[in-house]
Amino acid sequence: MSAGSVPPSALRCLGRELRTPAILYDFTAIRSAVELARRAFSRIEPFSLAFSVKANRCPSVLRLLSNIGVAAAISSTVELDCAVRAGFREVFATAPAFSGEDLRRLHEMQIVPDLNSLSQLESHARHGCGPAIGLRVCLPAPERLLTQGFHGRGSRFGVNARDSMLRALLAKYRLKVISLHAHLGDLANAEQLPWVVRELLKLADLFGDVDRINLGGGWYPLFRDKKPLMSVGRRISAAVKAWKAERGRSLHMICEPGAFLVHEAGYLSVTVLAADYHVRRCMTVLTVDSSAWNLLPWAEPRVFAVSPRRRLRGRCCVVGNTCHESDILVDDQELQIPRCGDRLLMAGVGSYSSSNARALHGYPLPFEYAFDEGSANWSGDSHGGLLGRKDAPPPVHFGASPESKGGRS
Repeated sequence: MSAGSVPPSALRCLGRELRTPAILYDFTAIRSAVELARRAFSRIEPFSLAFSVKANRCPSVLRLLSNIGVAAAISSTVELDCAVRAGFREVFATAPAFSGEDLRRLHEMQIVPDLNSLSQLESHARHGCGPAIGLRVCLPAPERLLTQGFHGRGSRFGVNARDSMLRALLAKYRLKVISLHAHLGDLANAEQLPWVVRELLKLADLFGDVDRINLGGGWYPLFRDKKPLMSVGRRISAAVKAWKAERGRSLHMICEPGAFLVHEAGYLSVTVLAADYHVRRCMTVLTVDSSAWNLLPWAEPRVFAVSPRRRLRGRCCVVGNTCHESDILVDDQELQIPRCGDRLLMAGVGSYSSSNARALHGYPLPFEYAFDEGSANWSGDSHGGLLGRKDAPPPVHFGASPESKGGRS
């Protein structure tokens, strides 16, 4: 479901029934995003679409992605545990740094991580994690491609693949590079990802054992309107196909989107606690029972529905219920002006919300629900993590799927 579309009627309905705050996930929208991503790279074989677990750790969301054959991309052993519980059959790993214990665990699970630094390479060798390694590389993107959020030489992540010290360490520990990984941040124009692919293919020639290339994520800023994705996918597919034909060997291509798959599929249901006209701002300020500062530091939601419907319309600002001056969910939007006790349903909270949360005032995380429009079934999940909500009520169910009968997972 794209931004600007209307949520399913059942989603609106349930948004009025649940104790707030609550995050609601539309499984139909997630499936559609997965299918679109797969179509864009359908000419590449083998190809893995891997969900970046850092974007969302909700158990129901992860189980859905696992069940439809998406792989998992993890950056911590907490995320690895979430991926294992969700049943992912294919897991890729990279992080700024793994402990020796983490590296041994990955090795025991036959996961070859993409290491981020030379000292990580040495740690991998010292802990007896085998000769095969992956490298996360820092690519010197030209000035014409640098945009806010897309990094080049200045990135703190990744190794210089042409560094003589790297070559010396590979020889010293008798390691072979089987995987190359690049993630330079958020994509902002259609030239950035094809350039990354060309650079990684050059490096695959440099390391003769490479059989896997990971293009990272950062899709959401560029591909959220979906239009450039097919064109970029065709260009990348052509470059990979030509490389394979010339070298006579295969490459496993991997992409790791996070927000692209789930961001627009998430909705936040909140209750209005206070509604007051602000003379200087010339708008009604609505204080709700959630918090942008705590829950949505990387999201900019928009109000989709007010319940019950109100006749009077006007400019509104939706703010969180913390003592942080900049705790603003929606800065300025024309709405049916709600009253205290009314519900708001906001879109665009499916990624980097619960997984990225803070705990100012000790507020717990919202309970999370999943809606499958195809079966008209709801199921509920308590969030897995340190801030997991322990006092959440049982989920409201529509339909009778096996999962929904079980209540809290």
